[in-house]
Amino acid sequence: PDFVLVSAGFDAAIGHQHPIGGYEVSTACFAFLTHQLMALAGGKLQLVLEGGYHTGVLADCAEQCCRALMGDKIAKICHEELERRPCKSAVETLQKTLAIHTQYWPVLARYTQSAALSHLETWEKEKEEMEALSAMAGLSMYQSMHE
Repeated sequence: PDFVLVSAGFDAAIGHQHPIGGYEVSTACFAFLTHQLMALAGGKLQLVLEGGYHTGVLADCAEQCCRALMGDKIAKICHEELERRPCKSAVETLQKTLAIHTQYWPVLARYTQSAALSHLETWEKEKEEMEALSAMAGLSMYQSMHE
C-alpha cells in the first residue's frame, strides 16, 4: 500500500469499562501492532482515534502507540497475553476478515487455521512450517548435487 490508515479504537484495551467483544488488549500490544504496521507503505501510517472513552486507558494506549510511531522503545507484551487465545468473538471477526480479504490476497488463506490460536501457538506453527520447508529445500539441494 501507499499509505496505511488505522481506525485506532482503544475500547478493546484492558481497563476500559466496557471492552467491546470481550477483548483485553494491553497497551504494549497496541504499541507492537503499531510498530508492525510501520513496516508497510514505507512507514506512512496514520492512527485516527475513534474509540476508547476511558481517559486513563486512552492516554496510556495513545502514549504507547506514539512511542512506536516515533521509534522509541516500547513496552514488551507479557507472556500471559502472548499465551492467551483470542475470545470467541475475536476468532469470528478474524475468520470473516480473512474470508473477505483472501479473495484479493490469496496468500492469506494459509492463516485461516491460525485465527483461534494464541500468538505463541502461531509462532510455533510457523516455526515448524519453516523448519519443514528448510528440510525439504536441503533435501532437494542434496539430490540435485548427487545426480
